[in-house]
Amino acid sequence: MKEVMERVKQKESQLKNNTQQAQLKRSIERK
Repeated sequence: MKEVMERVKQKESQLKNNTQQAQLKRSIERK
């Protein structure tokens, strides 16, 4: 069970990073 939770956490953090990067790109493009 621990391994599964770790994997889920990693995926969630990856998704967060991806969305943050996409938002940064968008804000840069606007300027």
